[in-house]
Amino acid sequence: MKTSNRAEHKVVQGTQEWLDLRKLYIGASEVAMVLEISPFVNKKYDQRVYLVALKEGLTSIFVNNAMRAGTSNEDRVRTAAEEQLFERFPTTPIFSKGNLLASLDGITEDEKTLLEIKYSKSSFKAVQGQNVPMHYMMQVQQQLYISGCDKGYFAAMNPETDELAIIEIHADDYLIAQIREATDKFIAEYDDLHEQAKLIFPQDGTDGETPDTIVTIEASEAIEKYIALDVELKAIQAKMKDLKALIPDKDISYQNFKKFPTSKKTVDYKGVIADQKIKYDEEKYTKVSHSFTVKVKHDK
Repeated sequence: MKTSNRAEHKVVQGTQEWLDLRKLYIGASEVAMVLEISPFVNKKYDQRVYLVALKEGLTSIFVNNAMRAGTSNEDRVRTAAEEQLFERFPTTPIFSKGNLLASLDGITEDEKTLLEIKYSKSSFKAVQGQNVPMHYMMQVQQQLYISGCDKGYFAAMNPETDELAIIEIHADDYLIAQIREATDKFIAEYDDLHEQAKLIFPQDGTDGETPDTIVTIEASEAIEKYIALDVELKAIQAKMKDLKALIPDKDISYQNFKKFPTSKKTVDYKGVIADQKIKYDEEKYTKVSHSFTVKVKHDK
């Protein structure tokens, strides 16, 4: 086990502090983009440019249902793996070495064996066939290199059946050399890639899309719940509008419902100023307030 030059970061995975830390390093889950072999990046983007856009906050990978399911079931998969392997993985440390980072799903007490967890039917089928997709293989190879572990277990659970398949992985010097060469090149070309990213993902959203913000898992869950409630609210408001049209416009008092006429009087101050040709220091009398407005865009 080689742990020289390895640093450990005492942050909790999934927190904002962890997200901020990831921006400073190339994570094991990101190395596939550096190698341009990730199946999760839209093919219209250069994968290395896309990764820089993520690092610089120009766009983000929104946490979808499958990703949340993987996170929420991680403990359950770890327990199942421990039972099958007769080994314990009590901690989930975060290590770095140089510019590389590894957030582990588990490591044994003697720090000789690590665990990588997937909660995916496709990953399960691959492991069941004694195969690890190359983008995940490179993720584990980076974890082995940084952690110094002798070996790792890649455990994949089928969400439909709860079946678990596990394959043992050892460090491969050739693959690790590829990772180090590619990441060194990525870092050397970072500024140029950043300039390209700013053209593709403008911060003002002029490409027609508002850039996503990297958020914590907790925040993403709250956002998706808010969106779901907003959809329900829009439907309720539309129904209430239809029902209101059926109620006569007159004084009505029925159970807890009341309808009555109201009026509102306003003064058109801008009109007065224009008519009287009043000159004033607009900057002096302009008050600016700041707040956050929530807007939900619904698919048509």
